[in-house]
Amino acid sequence: MKMKNRTVVFIFVTESLILLILFFLSLVSIYGFAEADVLESAKIFQLSQRIAKNERSIVKIDQQINSIINAEVRYIEFSDSKKYDQERSVVYKITNMAESEKYSEGSMKKAIIRIALEDLNGDGIKEILAYIIQFEYCGKGGGYCTFLILQKDKAAIWKELFRISAYPDIGIANTRKHGYHDIFFRNIIFRVSDKQKVKDRQEVIIWTWNGKQYKPYVKSEVIYDFEAKTEKKTLMRWDIETSSWKALEGL
Repeated sequence: MKMKNRTVVFIFVTESLILLILFFLSLVSIYGFAEADVLESAKIFQLSQRIAKNERSIVKIDQQINSIINAEVRYIEFSDSKKYDQERSVVYKITNMAESEKYSEGSMKKAIIRIALEDLNGDGIKEILAYIIQFEYCGKGGGYCTFLILQKDKAAIWKELFRISAYPDIGIANTRKHGYHDIFFRNIIFRVSDKQKVKDRQEVIIWTWNGKQYKPYVKSEVIYDFEAKTEKKTLMRWDIETSSWKALEGL
């Protein structure tokens, strides 16, 4: 009798354990699916957040580009005046121009240094903006020469901030990036048509401050068709990864 009772108890306990295990496995299965659904939902949410963030970033960039290309620009009036002789001597010293003049040829042996003063970062101290016309500082085809920006460091010592070969149509915009004014470089190219000097194209390249230095940002190009009296406009943005201009659409 006792054996029979023990057998019944064993069977009952065994069945109970089996049922308990099956119940546990079902819970694990259900929980597992629920957890997977939660994880999948979290992934979808994170992806949507990234997409929304990217879209907001694109909109923000588009707004920045629009504000920059529509900025008020004051083109620099470089001066030959002797009142800037002190700034001119600073340019002469920093560029070590005396050495290049020793080996220059022709009428451009002696440099012409045109000066303007601008406070580019709003610190109350004006930077020296120099346009250098000299054999070693101009392109072989002529027309574009060296544009140089000098800035005082914390020790009040003049240092080179920026240098580029450019045409003299250089403007300071009222827009800023990282505290520094945006700089416009304009170039108008002419050609001769039926013995007339007509516009062939115009390009404006805008450089902005990235926190450490000036870098190209946006380029606007207009190609003129004199005969058809039409013009084609193209807007491009500098692509950092490929170091090239990429056309923009919808702006």
